[in-house]
Amino acid sequence: MSEFTTTELEAAQKAILSQIRKNEKISGTLSQKRPPRASQMAMVSQNLKVFYIASSMIAKALNEDHSNNHSKEELEKALQALPLFIQKIEKVRPKFREGTSQHTLAIRRIEAFQIASALIEKELCSY
Repeated sequence: MSEFTTTELEAAQKAILSQIRKNEKISGTLSQKRPPRASQMAMVSQNLKVFYIASSMIAKALNEDHSNNHSKEELEKALQALPLFIQKIEKVRPKFREGTSQHTLAIRRIEAFQIASALIEKELCSY
């Protein structure tokens, strides 16, 4: 059994899927720019990989998916990247007034990334 409740996992999955949709839209927009923005595309692509891994770890914890299509190296890279996302959000969070949608979204994303990090760590222990 997971150390997180189903409600926590579902909320985390929702936040991660939101990040995925946002980054997929950004990727589509960047690919249409002339000239293409290769460095930005690479960054968005790397972010998406991390978010896909985070989402699959949460799905596994929710017993929705039992496959592990990620190598140890991919999991380690994702585990390194997630704290950086948390730091970025923590940096801008004070700019959002408490109770606003931006503040709530920031908190939910931080919690989602923390949950994903814990699940990835747990997965890495099984290697």
